[in-house]
Amino acid sequence: MQQKYEEMAPIRCSASLPNPKKLMDIIDLGIASPDLATSCLGELLEQLYHTDKFHTLLALDGFNDWLKPSNYLSFRYDSDRNNKGYIPPQDFAIVRMLMKFDGHFMRNGFKLLATTHYRQYKHLCTPEMISFPDGYHARVENLALNDFRNMVYYYNLTEWMPDHFKEW
Repeated sequence: MQQKYEEMAPIRCSASLPNPKKLMDIIDLGIASPDLATSCLGELLEQLYHTDKFHTLLALDGFNDWLKPSNYLSFRYDSDRNNKGYIPPQDFAIVRMLMKFDGHFMRNGFKLLATTHYRQYKHLCTPEMISFPDGYHARVENLALNDFRNMVYYYNLTEWMPDHFKEW
């Protein structure tokens, strides 16, 4: 029993790697030790939030899928009528780290979240349901293929984007 509890004791990435020189050191530690993978991902996100060296973009799609119950049952959620015994995704550590609307806390980047209604019958996901502040959301209607082409062509003409995108 003592060995089992010592093995399952909460450990952090910073205890195993006190002074990482590169972000790859944190990633390699998470790959080498699956027990530390979640802690290493959190530390990696924290480093990317406070860096001046790198431009950071977190792009998360299907945000409204994270509000549906998962496929994992737990006795702790038996009394919850909404989840019917299934663990809600926001109670998973990795989802909770990515789910926070905190892109404005990033020093040199931002977080882009998107929701979709594909494969969801009569499912509404409004900004109020996912705690988006006013002014941080926009609704994009269906774009025609030529609308996107014209936008990229306009960006190339005005040199708004540094890269030149070809038709292909």
